Amino acid sequence: MSLPQNVEQSKTNHMHHPTRVESDTVCGAITGEGRSAVAVVTVLGSDANEIVSKCFEPATQGSFSSGEIRFGLWTGPHDRASEGESVVVTPMGRDRVEIHCHGGPAAISRILDDLQSAGAIRFADRWALESDEELMVREAMEVLSRCLTVKTAAIALDQVRGGLRIWARGWLERIEDDSADIESLRDSASRITNSAEFTSRLAEPFQVVLWGPPNVGKSSLLNAIVGFDRSITLDSAGTTRDVLHAETVIDGLRIRLSDTAGIRQSDESIEQQGISRARSTASEADLLVCVTEPALAGKPDPPILESEIRIPTISVLNKVDLVPFDSSNDSFDVATCALSGRGIDELMLQIARRLQSAMPARGERAAINHRQAHLVETIAEASSRAILVRQLRQLLYGCDETSQPPSA
Repeated sequence: MSLPQNVEQSKTNHMHHPTRVESDTVCGAITGEGRSAVAVVTVLGSDANEIVSKCFEPATQGSFSSGEIRFGLWTGPHDRASEGESVVVTPMGRDRVEIHCHGGPAAISRILDDLQSAGAIRFADRWALESDEELMVREAMEVLSRCLTVKTAAIALDQVRGGLRIWARGWLERIEDDSADIESLRDSASRITNSAEFTSRLAEPFQVVLWGPPNVGKSSLLNAIVGFDRSITLDSAGTTRDVLHAETVIDGLRIRLSDTAGIRQSDESIEQQGISRARSTASEADLLVCVTEPALAGKPDPPILESEIRIPTISVLNKVDLVPFDSSNDSFDVATCALSGRGIDELMLQIARRLQSAMPARGERAAINHRQAHLVETIAEASSRAILVRQLRQLLYGCDETSQPPSA
């Protein structure tokens, strides 16, 4: 059988009153309910494999290695087995099993009820008192539950499975044994820090702002990217007076596009307010898409404020249908025609590339919230072993150097 065979047991009341059972094995959904077609339920503890085997009938028999997936039916505890539901089960080690099932609340609830009846305890306040490693597991699960795309959820799931936690614990043990290469630790922490701006915001949309003079087609570009008419488009300049937003997903990244007022000198008070809001929005962007048109190519761009200089940009020459093909300016990153769709796929590809240039590869460690990102950054800059020990302990346990981690 794919999981350890059931041990023959007498049927006792604890099968129907699981809250009375002494157990170190817990279970819970680590993906948000109602957000996707597939949910992941994790079972963690010394009895994880045995408890799952009471409820799961694999389609094929044989030994089951850690990380191997196995398709089968979820039937519930064998003493009261019910009609099976198709699931995929993956042991992640001796003490952890993942169950991939339908993402609807009924399917998740049924599996959790069955696991509880088989002897597991649902995640509750007790989860916070588990082993000294669980702070980072809980943080990763919280982020995972809010991720809306497969790409971002995969990074969070890698951290649920160990990721940064294993890295931090390994380095802490070596430092305490006085066997660590401190420079190697700092270099490793620096690499994690390089991607932290991305990975600490996995559940949030990236802010992409369309920026440029009036009437260059920023609103038409937004409509072309999202696939519907979110912004009003007219030939007259100054149509967009306020910042308009639209959310979409590009190459697995959740993105919030902002269409802003055209930047120019104006004496009209309403347009001035729109320009002021455009600048405020641009100053907080992750990426500026700077748009112009052939008639303005070669002319000075709208002045960029000090707060906007640090922001990565993509330069776009829109309305290229107005000029011969070979006269497009090579100094632009992308040439587009929002009305015909020319260059829109390339623009979307450029947006995704810029935003995920520092994204870690699958399986790599990552800081998945601002607390972790800050501590890893301080580790990369630490000047002594004492500071490294303190920061690693804070990362793992959420305590300072004088505190003791919770008992395992």
